[in-house]
Amino acid sequence: MNAPNSKTNPCRFGSNSDPGSETANYIQTRFWPIDNALGGGLCRGDSTLIIGTSGGGKTLWSCQMASNMALNGTRVVFISTEQNAVQLRPRFVSCHCNIPFSRINSGVRSSDLTPGEMALYHRLIERMNINVFRIVQWEDHSKRIEERFEEILNSNAESMGNFPEVVILDGLGGAFGRQHNHDVWAYRAELKRGACLMAELAKKHNIHTITTAQANVSQCVGRVRVDATVLSENKSLGDPMTNILGISALRIDSAERADGYEGPMYRREQFLYLSKSKSGAERRIQVLRDFAFQRFLAA
Repeated sequence: MNAPNSKTNPCRFGSNSDPGSETANYIQTRFWPIDNALGGGLCRGDSTLIIGTSGGGKTLWSCQMASNMALNGTRVVFISTEQNAVQLRPRFVSCHCNIPFSRINSGVRSSDLTPGEMALYHRLIERMNINVFRIVQWEDHSKRIEERFEEILNSNAESMGNFPEVVILDGLGGAFGRQHNHDVWAYRAELKRGACLMAELAKKHNIHTITTAQANVSQCVGRVRVDATVLSENKSLGDPMTNILGISALRIDSAERADGYEGPMYRREQFLYLSKSKSGAERRIQVLRDFAFQRFLAA
């Protein structure tokens, strides 16, 4: 891909950026509310923790940011503990090709797309090629997270021809299997260890790591809790993290839905709560959740 890399094209955002500072160490997410709040984007050597409820938008946000960065030439490895590439690909396609997710959620097939949509799809695949973007499914829970992560990083660095600049782990809890679901404190300790590891890897390799974790550890399987202080539950996980971002959502009755979406019932208006970052004060960022096209929009 010939798109300019953020390393060689520093960019400044809004009043939170110092006009005289270099931002070459920042990787732009290309979602301006986040880049602006972070003072330029995701800094190399730092880590971000994303906390949200089940179905609240953690994977959606991760997919959108990953594809945004890959389309800008940033090398991204997306590690999922719950879904494989076939399951995740429709999210990327819907987000960037304006194809309703409901039409491709079981797979992207030419018979379901118009010629114009097929052209957009092929253009997306060409730009998000294997040299800048990889999806890895975390299936082997027999290894310690340290061993598995180094293995994933090294194998992808070799096949991509260079080390990834951003590594996203979507579903930290899934990396530990289900063995601690009935022991909340043991499970929390494992999540803490994983969060620390992600922060250490970012510093060790001078990359940015993004980790998602469920908001309510004590109800981490099969239950949903939604409130405005989504960060309070797992704040302890964020000690080594540079940025802590919470995704909050308000549930709605299914009768209010009119777009055919069959997932968890949330209002279109959501908030991102940035409770920790280098840029200082806490920030509440209002966003709009586009259910039909699997993406967040600036409010």
